[in-house]
Amino acid sequence: MKVHPIWMHSTSSWGAPKYMNGRAFGAAQYWTLTQFFEPDSTSYEAMKFCRSSIFLLLGKMGRSLCFGTIEESARGCNWKRMQLQPFYCACQKEAFSLAQKPTLKTLSLRVHTSSPSPVRPQKMRDPKAQDSDLKHLIWWEKQMKLCKKPVTKEMVKRLAYTNLLGLDGQLKRGSSKEGTLNSELLDVKRRFPCEVLLCRVGEFYEAMGFDACVLVEYAGLNPMGGVRNASVPKAGCPIMNLRQTLNELNLHGFSVCIVEEVQGPSHARQRKDRFVAGHAHPGSPYVYGLAGADLDLEFPEPVPVIGISRSIRGYCMISVLETMRTYSVEDGLTEEAVVAKLRARQYQHLYLHRSLREDSTDLVRWGEHGEGGILWGECDGKVWEWLDKDPVTQLLSKVREFFDIDVSEEFRKIVPPSANRPQPLYVGTASQIGILPTPGVPSLLKVLIPLDTPGLCKEYLRDLLLNPPPYHIAAAIQAACRLMADVTSAVPEFSCVSASKLVKLIGAKEVNQLEFSRIRNMAEDVLCLDKHECLGPILDLLLQPTSLATGLHIARKQLVDDCRELANKIGYVLTSDTDPDQAITKGAYIPDEFFQDMEYPWRGRVKRKHAEEAYSEVEKTAASLFQAVEDDFVPVVRRARAVTSSVGHVNGAAKGEICYNRDNQAIWFKGKHFRPLVWAETPGEKEIKCLETALDVKGKKAGEDWYTTKRVEEALERYREAVENAKSKVIEIMRNLSEELKGYLNTIVYTAVLSIIARSLFAHAREGKRRTWKFPNLVFDKESSPAEFNPEVTHKRCTLTRIFDCSIQVDPTTKKLLLLGSGRNDQLLLIDLVPYWLDKTKDIAIANSVCIDSLVLLTGPNGGGKSSILRSVCAAAVLGLCGLMVPASGAVIPFLDSIMLRMMSHDSPADGKSSFQMEMSELRSLLTEATKKSLILVDELCKGTEVQKGTCIVASVIETLDHIGCKSILSTHLHGLLQMELQVKNVIWKAMGTQENHGKVIPTWKLVDGICMESLAFETAQREGVPENVLRRAKQLYDECAQKPVNCELLKCGSSSPLATFYGDGSMGLQGCQVMPAAETVINSKNLGRDEAGMASGGIFSGQVNEKIKVTDTPPRLASDQNFEEAISPDLQLNAECLSSPFLRTVSSDRQQMEEPEDPCENSGGKRMLLKDVQHVFLSLSISKLHEIYQRSPDAAAYSLDNVVCRHVAARQRPPPATTNQSCIYMLQRADGKFYVGQTDDLVGRIARHRSFSSMKDAPFIYLAVANKSVASELETVLINRLPLLGLDLINKCDHNHRYFGTASGVSPPF
Repeated sequence: MKVHPIWMHSTSSWGAPKYMNGRAFGAAQYWTLTQFFEPDSTSYEAMKFCRSSIFLLLGKMGRSLCFGTIEESARGCNWKRMQLQPFYCACQKEAFSLAQKPTLKTLSLRVHTSSPSPVRPQKMRDPKAQDSDLKHLIWWEKQMKLCKKPVTKEMVKRLAYTNLLGLDGQLKRGSSKEGTLNSELLDVKRRFPCEVLLCRVGEFYEAMGFDACVLVEYAGLNPMGGVRNASVPKAGCPIMNLRQTLNELNLHGFSVCIVEEVQGPSHARQRKDRFVAGHAHPGSPYVYGLAGADLDLEFPEPVPVIGISRSIRGYCMISVLETMRTYSVEDGLTEEAVVAKLRARQYQHLYLHRSLREDSTDLVRWGEHGEGGILWGECDGKVWEWLDKDPVTQLLSKVREFFDIDVSEEFRKIVPPSANRPQPLYVGTASQIGILPTPGVPSLLKVLIPLDTPGLCKEYLRDLLLNPPPYHIAAAIQAACRLMADVTSAVPEFSCVSASKLVKLIGAKEVNQLEFSRIRNMAEDVLCLDKHECLGPILDLLLQPTSLATGLHIARKQLVDDCRELANKIGYVLTSDTDPDQAITKGAYIPDEFFQDMEYPWRGRVKRKHAEEAYSEVEKTAASLFQAVEDDFVPVVRRARAVTSSVGHVNGAAKGEICYNRDNQAIWFKGKHFRPLVWAETPGEKEIKCLETALDVKGKKAGEDWYTTKRVEEALERYREAVENAKSKVIEIMRNLSEELKGYLNTIVYTAVLSIIARSLFAHAREGKRRTWKFPNLVFDKESSPAEFNPEVTHKRCTLTRIFDCSIQVDPTTKKLLLLGSGRNDQLLLIDLVPYWLDKTKDIAIANSVCIDSLVLLTGPNGGGKSSILRSVCAAAVLGLCGLMVPASGAVIPFLDSIMLRMMSHDSPADGKSSFQMEMSELRSLLTEATKKSLILVDELCKGTEVQKGTCIVASVIETLDHIGCKSILSTHLHGLLQMELQVKNVIWKAMGTQENHGKVIPTWKLVDGICMESLAFETAQREGVPENVLRRAKQLYDECAQKPVNCELLKCGSSSPLATFYGDGSMGLQGCQVMPAAETVINSKNLGRDEAGMASGGIFSGQVNEKIKVTDTPPRLASDQNFEEAISPDLQLNAECLSSPFLRTVSSDRQQMEEPEDPCENSGGKRMLLKDVQHVFLSLSISKLHEIYQRSPDAAAYSLDNVVCRHVAARQRPPPATTNQSCIYMLQRADGKFYVGQTDDLVGRIARHRSFSSMKDAPFIYLAVANKSVASELETVLINRLPLLGLDLINKCDHNHRYFGTASGVSPPF
């Protein structure tokens, strides 16, 4: 590589310019060159020279570093990837130390490429600059090189890399002398060198140098003064756009430091004092001033600082949350689990410990071979730093330094329990079942809860699935969900607020009224759960997952007491919406908008008794302002109107009115032509003479038409001062309340997380019930049973069962699934499993029953459902381990220490690895971590390499998994496995079935016993549009290469008898597709009731089911000659016909639409009738009509009115999940006292729709659950026609689309 010649020019005694060629520089010449550097001016030039030459020089000296200029030579020699950072930094430090040596004062250095040109003096280094600034200057230089906008590139040309602001002292406004704003900002920048600095200057927040370039590049702002201005780069945003600008910068990963001005009067030529008001980090927004603002700040998910190290137990991940002042240490993780956690959430900074290296010389590429490659591929290309010392201590020190946290502040350690807990999900597993967003993979999170569920609930469920809890906590979650699904009373709304948001606001004493109200609501929700008989057990169960999520352990009594104190403290200070003392001032002559703008920011926040003096002063000064306006402005207005009425509205007529000038917050008189031509002592002339031109806040004339008087201005000033004092007093009271709440910070965090968990699980119970999902049995054996689990203490609805020496068998007489002794139960059983992304109530879903207690080899055609089976089994197992409902009609899930799903692999060009290499890397992790309690699911292994060797690898993997004894499914198209004698003990074959339809072979998506050697490759290619000539030729080649069908002993179990033999009479009529001969067993099912089958009203299994099932007598499971006992929960009686695979047809229900009620109007007078007063009338009329309906029903004996209960839903409550898929008749009361009657099949959604109107957000409801929509419609008709006759003011005048439902045509309604 050519090294540019270096010219040195001097005006000193050195004489003429000297030329020195850099082609053969040696170490001595390097020293010679560096000694010509000017001491205080060219340190950064020394760094540039070091980067461009020193590595080449030292490479010639035998350092094996001869790869030329780092940024201009060979692309693959990235210094990070070559692990040369320490040496690189050492060279930079050496160059800078040399640059500080006393040398000639007038020499300058210049890089020349073609011919000499006039020399420009170099930008001088700031005398204040420290050597510690070097690494930050390097960082800013890299950020500037990432800028792509042309306008930003022009600004970058005017930067100087001599100080942390990037200001060139030779340009306009670039001076950093003492006393200047630049000097003050430079001091702040040294405290926060890697943050963008925004400084409040008047009505703008301004940035200079590096920060200005970032604002223009990423926030979309325009540079101040134009692009080609001769001054330093400068940009800014208006005050009103600050939040938007901060969000944009945080979104791109930048942290921002905000410097505010001290508000108040100051001299014209005196610079205002400024202070660092706060920071905006990704996941931690800027909160200064929120206490006095009526702003609901959107608070993102907290973004941690991550550190990764390695110990003898495995990988260790340290996560630090500066907003929560907490850190967690998760040890013993696998490499895949670490990568999954990195992909699951955003992080601010990433630190890697030296223990991850494979070579202590730091010259070997980390992760190039063997373990560490997956983690290296995830970290490559991202910004990270090394940790050298104790990873926890050093990481906390880094966090304190970066966020400017005082050493005295402690970080609370969260210790995640590891005993009897499954491993966190691997990245491949989480991606292939849609927990992590993956293109083409259905999202699991979207089907767990309704779409309108808050984002915090989705984040909690995502973290729960990625990190399955210990089994006793999963049991508590499941028991809570069961109770939630069955509860019949109204439940709290559960306000969802980020715990980190509350911690930061309380710590900064910037909690506003909105957040105080939410804290009180959360506390009251806990009190509601505690005092309600049906909801109390749910509260007990929610304490366990809350303690796991927060790391805090608070007993129920302590929690309830603290919540009661919180609610009382906040309620004592905060005012209510109906408090008459909080009314905004109103009066004649002065526009209401003036008082609205002046008083709304502080009225309605705290009770008046806490700021009585301030409130009284505002009222007193407002009265004075009223009097001044009435005395000085009203006569002038009356005179102007009188003149106008006498002459009419013509050009030049007098005009005058009292107006509100919002820009100056003033009440002035605005008029034209109101002065008399002849002064005749008429009314109003005296007041006109007192008028004078109004001046704005800057002391300039406000306009030609604006007038005021001295008396009005004095009254205005006193009123403004009183308002400002009142506002300050209110903010002071709220900040004092924030200080009091600091003592309850742990309880607030605990309550906030508990509310999110409760909201999440209620939403899941509702959605799972709608989809007809079921709760699985969680089974412990002797080895995995936790010491803290006590079946007698666990709630009765908890299906966490400890089963010792039991086995799942089938009774040949009753054909039921039962539990019997005499065996060890570790089977994974899923009954009528459907893909989780299909809704059985809407979609056609084919169910399959799966039983796994060993290795299952799965074959089948392309598009036959193999991958869907693997995803469905994996998702069901993960959901069950977390205590959630599964997409099946029943399930038994044993203890699993890990779940690993490996599907398709992609190549990684950045790591130089092919897709097969990546597949083998994943396989290594899988086989290394698998145990006998693992669930391993592998889809088409080794399909990316040569068939014969790939088959041998798969065969060896089969033997390895069989030897481990784990539960696993391995799907494959490698039929060469049939020719091998494998040393296996417990392997069975399953296949995805096919059938012939009109001469075409199609998949049935049914799981059957046996082997399917038909791939349907040609049919699949034809369906996807492959040209016909290509397919025709392919078929010819296939016929030529076709081998004889397999008809021999196929697979050896151990060294003795074969596992199965395939015969022609067992074939499905397809060449190469054969199934096992099976002992046919006809299972007659009973009629499953709605509760037993778990279906909604009018569901799928409403009639008699008679299904033939073929089960083989060879595999030791689900065989017809074995006895089965109940394996499902005690309240769910399942028959063996559930093992069949019926088609699930679409079940739809028409939902009655109704019009929204009119806007509320004023009450006409009289005593208002409340909803609770008419509840008995509503219930009486409903029962009377129900009795009539049931009497004419042919199944009258099956109906009973004993369970008909009218239930109440108060403000801030919602119906229970038990109303899901249930027809209901309801009644609401509007704010004006009027009533509305309606019916719906979705009560939760209908109430939410009503309350979406601001006037009805707290509307109460009563409702009645009935048998079906037809009954609800008849009840609606009766109530609409009967209630007005009883004196109720009902909005409904008819029953809309089903008018007079249930009456004969042509007959008047019998009401």
